[in-house]
Amino acid sequence: MIQDGIRILKDGKYWKNYYKNTENIEFDIWYNLLDRVRYYWEYKTVKEALINLLNDFSKGIDMKFVYQYFYDSYFLIREGKIKNDPMDLIRNEIKRVL
Repeated sequence: MIQDGIRILKDGKYWKNYYKNTENIEFDIWYNLLDRVRYYWEYKTVKEALINLLNDFSKGIDMKFVYQYFYDSYFLIREGKIKNDPMDLIRNEIKRVL
């Protein structure tokens, strides 16, 4: 991921026009304060990191974290309407905001 952060800094086509304060540019890009991540999903290491994350949580996510970060989904899991599975959580959150 660090290599991707460096590559993002070097490849300014997706962010250069959106970041005016160059003093904090590394911080802003690293934490993606202006939601530019959608342009980097195709980076190989980003795809690999997502796969690793999904695999790490494939046996379920601790319900206290689901409650904290996926509040609406928490109740759906408790009611058996969705599974405590990362892909189910992602799909449910996408449906919720659309």
